Amino acid sequence: MLQIFKKISPPNLNVKIYDLSVQSVRDRINLLIKNGLGGLVLVVIILFLFLSGRVAFWVAFGIPIALAGTLRGNAYIRPDNKYG
Repeated sequence: MLQIFKKISPPNLNVKIYDLSVQSVRDRINLLIKNGLGGLVLVVIILFLFLSGRVAFWVAFGIPIALAGTLRGNAYIRPDNKYG
C-alpha cells in the first residue's frame, strides 16, 4: 500500500511509517470475528437441539440482525445523554 502511494505521490514528498500497530489491530479484529462466528455456530447448534428446525433457523437469522440494529442504534446515542 505504501509503495503504491509513493508511486503516485510527487517525488519531493517524503513518507515515513512511525507506528506499525496496524497489524496487531487487524489481528485482534480477526480474532473477534473468528470467536464471534464460532460462538454463533455453537448457539445455532444449541437452538437446533432444543427447538424445531424452522424456529431455530429464524431465531438464528435474527441474532445478527438484532446485533446490527443495536450497533446502528448506538451510533445515534450521544455519550453525555443518559436516557438516549
